[in-house]
Amino acid sequence: MTPADCCKAIDEHLNKSHQIWLLGAGVSKESGIPLMYPLTDQVEARLEEPYRATFHALRGILDPKAHVETVLTHVVNLIAVAEVTVQQSVDVAGSSKTVADLKTLHRKVQEGIRDVIRWGYIPAEEAMPAKVGDRMNPIVSVEHHDDFVRAFFAVRRQHQDSFAPIAFFTTNYDTLLEDALALRRVQYLDGFNGGSLAFWNPDSHQGAYRKPFERVDQVRAKIYKLHGSIDWFEDKHDIVVRLRENCLYPPTNTGNLVIYPASTKYAIARREPFLSASSAFRDALRITNQGLIAVCGYSFSDDHITDEIERALMNRGNELTLVAFAHQRSGDFDEHQNLPPRLARLLAGAEQDWSKRVFVCGSRGFYHGDLTNHCPAANEQPHPWWSFRGVTQLLRDGRVDA
Repeated sequence: MTPADCCKAIDEHLNKSHQIWLLGAGVSKESGIPLMYPLTDQVEARLEEPYRATFHALRGILDPKAHVETVLTHVVNLIAVAEVTVQQSVDVAGSSKTVADLKTLHRKVQEGIRDVIRWGYIPAEEAMPAKVGDRMNPIVSVEHHDDFVRAFFAVRRQHQDSFAPIAFFTTNYDTLLEDALALRRVQYLDGFNGGSLAFWNPDSHQGAYRKPFERVDQVRAKIYKLHGSIDWFEDKHDIVVRLRENCLYPPTNTGNLVIYPASTKYAIARREPFLSASSAFRDALRITNQGLIAVCGYSFSDDHITDEIERALMNRGNELTLVAFAHQRSGDFDEHQNLPPRLARLLAGAEQDWSKRVFVCGSRGFYHGDLTNHCPAANEQPHPWWSFRGVTQLLRDGRVDA
């Protein structure tokens, strides 16, 4: 197949009425927001002592592949252990830490995540020094998300108002997608009522937020943030509000950030707003008509999300098509064509009918239904279609230029 043939094979699926888009950290990288490992390093660098030393010690005892979310999980687990001890403390790398110490660490790590994502951080690369954004000099840009939204709603769906809303699910904490939709005057639901200060109310608009593809008013998109957001806060009464930067009221705005707040991702699904978001994800995947789940910037490493996708594809009667845009780094997962193992497993089930509904636009090839590379990248130059920018061009033009 030629690159043009591959784009044509994907393009028809991008016109389906019922579409799920799963967006991961990779879609925000070019906007100035780091991936998980650089984010982890920068969060540690921003912590003050003694919290930096504790954070560093926890990283040292965890798996080398552990990142900031893994550390947060471990801190919450340590809090649970400490709370049932007589001393109300637990040993961390040879140092005793109280429940209060650990809760403060948890809060400061969340605040570090918020600040890095809000103001931006670009790690050093080759001859380029690192760029660190701050309150006075932010480096995060909405440009790429704005291009994506414009390509989607002003070009691809310009005359398709009768179609179901696009269901956007994201693991990202940033607000770039919401901001881009607002800039392009695309009405959306995110489960909150209000403006810069809003309260969690998924039952508004006749409960349409809970039903991803249900049309209501002029709503053309729905956003589900599976891991929280830098502008979500929870007060002592467990009330979640959306509170944008520089909003000086209410005085309780120093409450807990709702960023990856539970000990495991499975536990996240048992509380709001995560309960509604995860339920909506399952419901969206269960559609029996010819729907699409498009995946970009996501590594397929979150089992609680990938399991749901796999179950949906295997479900008899489900005609969902998966189109994944994936980066293939040389040397990673060689036995799987350098694809994420869980994604490769979906392709490898060639004897299953549903495998024919799996397409992968990789940086080094194109795959459909099995691990055969139907369009190897020429001269070691990666295909451009795997990136967020490439996906945007595909939506806009039906092709991606080399």
